[in-house]
Amino acid sequence: MSDDLLTQLQAAQSDEEREWIVLQFSLNNLDPAVREAVWATAIPHWFDAPFLSALLDNPGFASSEHFSSLLALSFIESFPGRGYNVHERTRALLLKRLWQDDREKYRALSRRAADYCAWEESDTLWRVETIFHLLIADPDRGVSQLVDVGWEWHNSPNFAYNKVETLARAAREHADEGRLSERASAWTTFWEALLDSDYSRFLSAKKRFLEIPLKIDQNLTVETTFRLGDVYLSLSETAKARACYEEALAIYRAMDAKLGEANCISSLGDVYLSLSETAKARACYEEALAIYRAMDAKLGEANSIRALGDVHLSLSETTEARVRYEEALSDYCRIIERTPNDAHAFYNRGNTYRALQDYSAALADFSRTLELNPNLARAHNNRGNTYADLQDYTAALADYTRALELDPNFAAAYNNRGNTYNDLKNYEAALADYSRAIELDPNYALAHNNRGHTYADLEDYEAALVDYSRAIELDPNLTVAYYNRGNTYHNLGNDEAALADYSRAIKLDPQYAAAYNNRGGIYTSLKNDEAALADYSRAIELDSQYAAAYNNRGGIYATRQNYEEALADYDRALKLDPNLATAYYGCGCIYHELKNYEVALTDYSHAIKLNPQYAAAYNNRGNVYANFENYEAALADYTKAMEIIPFSGIPVYNTAWVYALQSDAEQSCYWLRKALKLSNQWLDVAQTNSDFDSIRDTPEFQALLQEFEDRNSASS
Repeated sequence: MSDDLLTQLQAAQSDEEREWIVLQFSLNNLDPAVREAVWATAIPHWFDAPFLSALLDNPGFASSEHFSSLLALSFIESFPGRGYNVHERTRALLLKRLWQDDREKYRALSRRAADYCAWEESDTLWRVETIFHLLIADPDRGVSQLVDVGWEWHNSPNFAYNKVETLARAAREHADEGRLSERASAWTTFWEALLDSDYSRFLSAKKRFLEIPLKIDQNLTVETTFRLGDVYLSLSETAKARACYEEALAIYRAMDAKLGEANCISSLGDVYLSLSETAKARACYEEALAIYRAMDAKLGEANSIRALGDVHLSLSETTEARVRYEEALSDYCRIIERTPNDAHAFYNRGNTYRALQDYSAALADFSRTLELNPNLARAHNNRGNTYADLQDYTAALADYTRALELDPNFAAAYNNRGNTYNDLKNYEAALADYSRAIELDPNYALAHNNRGHTYADLEDYEAALVDYSRAIELDPNLTVAYYNRGNTYHNLGNDEAALADYSRAIKLDPQYAAAYNNRGGIYTSLKNDEAALADYSRAIELDSQYAAAYNNRGGIYATRQNYEEALADYDRALKLDPNLATAYYGCGCIYHELKNYEVALTDYSHAIKLNPQYAAAYNNRGNVYANFENYEAALADYTKAMEIIPFSGIPVYNTAWVYALQSDAEQSCYWLRKALKLSNQWLDVAQTNSDFDSIRDTPEFQALLQEFEDRNSASS
């Protein structure tokens, strides 16, 4: 090593500077022809003999000894399938120095590279390489191709996001080194941002879209504004989304760009639908549909029809929704016949099949989407939703997890995986996923609602209330949050607040059968049987398969001693749900009242078999056994009831009653004392119950009366 080289290395201020000094030393020791070839080989990502000859404008170079000398250099590597390449670090140093020292030479070599690649455009990499070199050789042509080819690959019928990604990555290489024009650099960022959005990486997409300088290019301005609206909508920032769509719409109309106009109008429909402004949403979708039809844009037409189905579904107009979904389905099928590799058509048809509850067809379409585009996170997410619909939770978890591997910031996938964990009763994992979804999207009302549901399952009702209330604050039209908060208020004993929330849910969705049923339960507890009966009947009218509503209405009929109607409702409930223990119990109570003890005994036993913790069923079966004078079985049932609900005096008093029936004053008074510790009412009951006559005059019973009288005197 020469002293001069050593001095330069010691004076160098960075590793990169030292690397260049060593490389420059090596270059200076090469034959000039080989040295010139090294500079040329750094321009493309790969080269072979014909490519290098074109770069050097020297057809004979490949057959010379200089080519062999070039290939022998340590930084020349094999490039599988295409020839050779310069080692990445060495290439970066060469290009940086060439751009700094001789841009004209850089452009000239890039022009030759672009011309050569243009003749070789047999696959994606050659097309990308052509544009890569044009961006330097002829910046205006280069950026035009960057835009045009990007849209060609990105849009229908290709949806080749992987190709766009390759193109953007190549352009980014120039952009990071400051070699692109402002317009080319902005479009590079646009493609990166759009791919982030396509792959549901919404936070990254938002950051990149906001970095793009507008006013450089009208097309760039309008596309950035429109696509940023999509990102804001996905992040629940609806006001910003609406503003973007309206701004883009004005530009598209000024440009007379009908497809862009229709897309903006349809997206505004999405905003209104998310805000439950269904009339405005419907108007937008119908306006967009007319434009799509006028220009024969089949995918847009199908999407608009499906969106109109979503509007009907949000209004619980299920018949009308089905008509729209089936119409959209026919359109998607025709699109797929014409363009069998249209990933978006498969994806949207899968969503439509799922809306129609044809889950096997939905799975097939989502799987085909992923064959065409394996990295589409939202397709994994929606296939996971379909597996969850089928209760295949293992497959659902796998898809949600894959979606999150592809996009760690995919809030909806965290929310949906949380739902699956909740279904599996893995509440800790569910809470973690919901919390991560909320961290990523603080305005995610549904994630707050779902986390509240998990807290409610854990009986942490105060935490549940906080989350439900936050969900309602974020989305005042989120019907399910009112319903869930109503359930929580009921569990906390605040029936007035529960009633208000159920009523609000019903006002928002008059077809909400579960809200009617649960409001009926509140009216039942408030002894407002007329209102309860009306709500249960409305729930049944809305959902003729609603077993719980039949059961609850049966309870009202039984209270009114309308036993025939009550038994009919209980029977209907049990046909719909043979495991409904409360319906067997209700039947048992009626037959017990009608003194049909054999049937009552059978029904109580069914209830206990289905729910071994059903204290009331044990107690009442004990009463039936007592009527049969099977006192041992009666006492066993009362004992079991006391184990389940030790705070209730009913089975305790009944135990005293059974001992009185057997004239066992000592045991009867022992259990009556226990009952009196729970409530004084039991002494009044015992004094008026003729079944205690056999022990009433015994010393034990008289002593009990005296104890009670003394205790009352002491406390007064």
